[in-house]
Amino acid sequence: RNIKREADYFAACLLMPEPWIRDAVGDDLIGCDHVRGLVQMFGVSYEAMHNRLDELGLCDKEFIQWMWNENKRRR
Repeated sequence: RNIKREADYFAACLLMPEPWIRDAVGDDLIGCDHVRGLVQMFGVSYEAMHNRLDELGLCDKEFIQWMWNENKRRR
């Protein structure tokens, strides 16, 4: 389990380096469209972006989950 977690963390750091994420997020509030844009910009899944934003303390994990559910509900 630790190996998988470490591999996931390594991949997140490689694909979504902290400085790049912080530059992309800036001082804006994280909204559904912003997360969608980040997902497209970095070429990762919503789940991966969700976890990375949470790791970096840029958005509350529960808030991102709520946004994801709202986005799915609207479709």
